Amino acid sequence: MKDIPVYDPGAVPIPEDVMLAAQEGCLSFFIGNGLSRLFGVPSWNELTDRMLDQLASSGVINHSDATLLKTQPLKAKFSIADHYFKKNNRNDNKDSKEGITYKEMLYKTVISDKMSVYRTLAKCGIKFITTNYDTLLDEALIDRFKSKNDLIGTTSDKEATTSDSIEDNNGSGKEFLIFSHPNELKKSAYVEQNVLLHLHGSVASSKSETNIIASTADYLNLYANNELMENVRDLIKDQALVFLGYGLDELEVLELVLRSTTDIADVTARATRPFFLLLPILSHEKPVLKHLSIYWEEQLGIKILAYSIDVKGYDALEEVVESWSAVLAEKSKAPSRVKHVNLIDDLMCRFDGASE
Repeated sequence: MKDIPVYDPGAVPIPEDVMLAAQEGCLSFFIGNGLSRLFGVPSWNELTDRMLDQLASSGVINHSDATLLKTQPLKAKFSIADHYFKKNNRNDNKDSKEGITYKEMLYKTVISDKMSVYRTLAKCGIKFITTNYDTLLDEALIDRFKSKNDLIGTTSDKEATTSDSIEDNNGSGKEFLIFSHPNELKKSAYVEQNVLLHLHGSVASSKSETNIIASTADYLNLYANNELMENVRDLIKDQALVFLGYGLDELEVLELVLRSTTDIADVTARATRPFFLLLPILSHEKPVLKHLSIYWEEQLGIKILAYSIDVKGYDALEEVVESWSAVLAEKSKAPSRVKHVNLIDDLMCRFDGASE
């Protein structure tokens, strides 16, 4: 076992592999709940409790049941709350109860005027995959780009469709693509930067809420869907991945994502580019890092970059993002023409193989 260093938030080094990937147009950030929590979005446990309170206030369940359900394991109570929410979503059911929407639960305490981190990320010119339902990153990206047509990925109640052509404010005509669910993913996203995929769904519109992945059954169905997972694997193929906004309490979600999008049977043969996890750590948690490295680094091939949250708490993540983004925004390039050609060749080979 090796010791894992813990850096000050503003001094976490950007690995050479990440810099190189940015310069070659092959860098993706996997965004977790920790980033949105900086702006008042609840944790998964807090979200579930809010949902149960709303269900009780709306008369869907009684307050005694809601109190008892809050004591249950997160997976169980989230699955149950999700069942009632989707059944009673007022946008889809004329008999539904007031306030039964994920959007209202997520945005109840959002600090809308504190979006500097997401706006900084939006300038990086890379791919983003998120397990978050909120559209805070969407909004920051849309602020940077202007649309020739109607935009999706906003917090309005527009019908959810993939954005067609969003032009950069500098007039370059650069596209930006937002996907509210893996079933919307298009092949064009594989060779473009400025792509955002909501892996577990989004509150971009009332329609998209019905596709949110929340219950255990939803997770099992999503990750057992070989076609969708193959599309996600294609999106991150040959990409260096940086997992950002995942704390120790969310590693189970990260593990699920990783096992479904990579070849765990042979990590060394999986890809030429490494994966990194920016991990928030308190001083008393430091001894466990050397043990975690066995699992994440040796077995799953994810290198841990730990940073201290002793002084600023989880707000330290803001400092990490700003220091990294300032550099990556200058280094990031579009994928090379060679990558475009290789992808077309790969897709043609698959099509030919499938048609035989």
